[in-house]
Amino acid sequence: MIKVLEGELHRLAQMSQLKLTPTEITPLTNQIEQVLTYAHSVAQLEEHLHKSHMHAINVFREDVTLSCSSDMLQSAPSVANNYYVVPSILENV
Repeated sequence: MIKVLEGELHRLAQMSQLKLTPTEITPLTNQIEQVLTYAHSVAQLEEHLHKSHMHAINVFREDVTLSCSSDMLQSAPSVANNYYVVPSILENV
């Protein structure tokens, strides 16, 4: 758990021009510690997920055409020159 000193919170309150009473400092210190601990655990999880998904992917690999079976093309709504024909989704292209 991340520890926040009451003096640090008092100084932060002064810089923020907040007027905190001594009875407000202790509960607020505990709440800020909980928030910072949670934020730290989220950051660690994000770092772990980022590292676990970093593996070598060659995004610049050569395109390879593979033949598909005629059964697949026969089930397509529209075919031309052994390719699927799909509606255009881009304008002026």
